[in-house]
Amino acid sequence: MDSGEWLLLGGLACCFLLLLDGYRRAAWPRPSFVRATKPGAIESPAEASSLEAVTSEPPSNTSIRAAESTGSSLIGRTVNVHGRLETQESLRIEGDVEGDVLAHQQRVLIGLDAKVSLRLKSRELHLAGAFSGRLDVLDRVVIEAGACLEGHLTTTSLHCFDGASLLGSFSIGGNKVGASRAVPVALTSSCLEPEFR
Repeated sequence: MDSGEWLLLGGLACCFLLLLDGYRRAAWPRPSFVRATKPGAIESPAEASSLEAVTSEPPSNTSIRAAESTGSSLIGRTVNVHGRLETQESLRIEGDVEGDVLAHQQRVLIGLDAKVSLRLKSRELHLAGAFSGRLDVLDRVVIEAGACLEGHLTTTSLHCFDGASLLGSFSIGGNKVGASRAVPVALTSSCLEPEFR
C-alpha cells in the first residue's frame, strides 16, 4: 500500500469514530442550563446553588445570580401574584407580587424588573428591583445599584450599593435609622436619600 491508500484508510477510520461519538452523545443527553436574556444568569450548577450576589465589575443591577433547580422557585417576568405566597425554599422574583411573601428561613431575590409590595419576611434578601411596604429580614439585605426600597426595613445587616434609592424607616442591628432621627455625617451612606443624611 502506498501513502495515498494509507491516508484514505486513516480518513475513513476518523469518519467512523466521529459517527460513533455522535451516537454516544445522542444516547447520553447533557444537562441543560437555563439561560436568561439578562446578564447575571445561571452559568453552572455550582453558581446556581450559591444564590450569592457576585460581581466581577463595579456593583450593578446585574450582579444577582439565579438558582436553577436546586431547591428554589422562580416567579417569571410575566407572572403577577396577588395574595399570600409562602415557600420553604429559596425564591427568585422577576414579576410583580402584591401581598405577603413568607420565606422565613430562605433567601429571596427580587430581580431588576420586579415589583414587590406589602410585606416580605425572609432570612436574606437581594434587591435589584422595586419594593414598597414592610421588610423583615433575619440576616442580611443587599440592595443593588438602581434598586428602589420604600417602606420599613428591619434586619441585622444592610449592604447598599451606590445608586440605590431608599425611602422610609430602617431598623438595622437593633438601631433605628430614618426620618425620625438625624444620622451623624460619619454614618451616612451614599445610597441614602438626601433627606436621611
